[in-house]
Amino acid sequence: MERFVCSIMTNKLQLITILTLATVLITGGFGLTQLAYSSGSSNDKKVDVTKHDDDEHDDDKHDDDEHDDDEHDDDERTTKPTITIVNKVASEPAFGITVSQTVGVPVLEVINPTTTKYTVDSHTTVTILGSPDRPILITGDGNCPENNGGFVNIEKGQNITCIYSDRPVGQAGSPPTVTLKVEVNDDDLGVTESNPPSFQVDGQPASLNVPIPLVANEATEITQIDDNVPNDVSTNEVLPTKITGDGNCPEVIAGTITLSTGQDIECIFEYGKVIEPGVVFHFNTLAFSFDDDGYGDSCDKVGNMPCIELANAQDGTILIVDEEIKSDTLIFLFSVIEQDKINNPRPLDQKGNPIMGILASSPLCTFSGISPHDEEYALQPGDSDPGEFDNPVNNPSGVLGFAFTCTLASPSGKYNVNYALIETV
Repeated sequence: MERFVCSIMTNKLQLITILTLATVLITGGFGLTQLAYSSGSSNDKKVDVTKHDDDEHDDDKHDDDEHDDDEHDDDERTTKPTITIVNKVASEPAFGITVSQTVGVPVLEVINPTTTKYTVDSHTTVTILGSPDRPILITGDGNCPENNGGFVNIEKGQNITCIYSDRPVGQAGSPPTVTLKVEVNDDDLGVTESNPPSFQVDGQPASLNVPIPLVANEATEITQIDDNVPNDVSTNEVLPTKITGDGNCPEVIAGTITLSTGQDIECIFEYGKVIEPGVVFHFNTLAFSFDDDGYGDSCDKVGNMPCIELANAQDGTILIVDEEIKSDTLIFLFSVIEQDKINNPRPLDQKGNPIMGILASSPLCTFSGISPHDEEYALQPGDSDPGEFDNPVNNPSGVLGFAFTCTLASPSGKYNVNYALIETV
């Protein structure tokens, strides 16, 4: 019998994901007899997953699902964001404005000869381009692009209005500017946002996060120099994963930009792996024995990671220490099973037949929480010296771990703990 414990997720998709992973763990060689979900709060719930064979009930549920789908479609139609464009540009030649999105086509509604409303998808990039280009003013909602050809990202339910006008006579506009910014998604690269690579604009040192004046209508080169990068640049140069920002930003490092009078853009240089939204799984199997600190994947072995900390094993509490545990928002799924009976053949009776019923068993284990793997993890101070611990943490790593407490376990038994960490990003 096994016990799986994980943090409760109310989202249906995440629940399905958890059940799917549980099935994968089952097919790996051990059975599932019960699922328990724990949020670590007073609102803990248990979910019993059973099959309902009542056809009439299934038909009713199907009708309800269709009704829910209809309501969902209505909700999508009424909450899609809109962009209203007011074109007040009167100078010649005629100034036409187009609105496009990365996927699909916006739905167009003409309000009057100068005003058009576009219904677009949420969470997608929408580009607004006027042609032919000239010095213009863009006013309206704060979400409007600052420059012609810029883009916006708006959320479900947002409705914005952008007004395009001729720049007043005598206001030719200030020189264009570019602001360079850095985002680091992976600290292991050796660069951080507080110690980023250095940049040059047309060969001159450039500061980050401040507007840099440029010459209008001339190509400007943006390059990176690696004086702040600790890696050997000849073999392991740290370059941006991608460059985002206004549509006028360069696509690659050492690219050029050409801006018009009055344009002000931001270019963001992103470093490290870009994690797309979804679910990430980390899973592993470790071995331990409650009364043998040196067995299996014990943290007492220097350099072991991930590892099992047994400082509180006298209370039946085990700490799984894993560098993949970086927050308390993970979902934990685990099982504990006798190790020495997993692959051993069953003994035979006098007739040579395998004896049934002699299977690997599991102690009753429940999730206890998340704890840093440091010296304070040991529960009980020593009897002789309050500053010492009876069972100290011998190799504290400072890495986070998740703890579980077991009963009905054999102190001398050897066990495998199979666990998965589920991360939503």
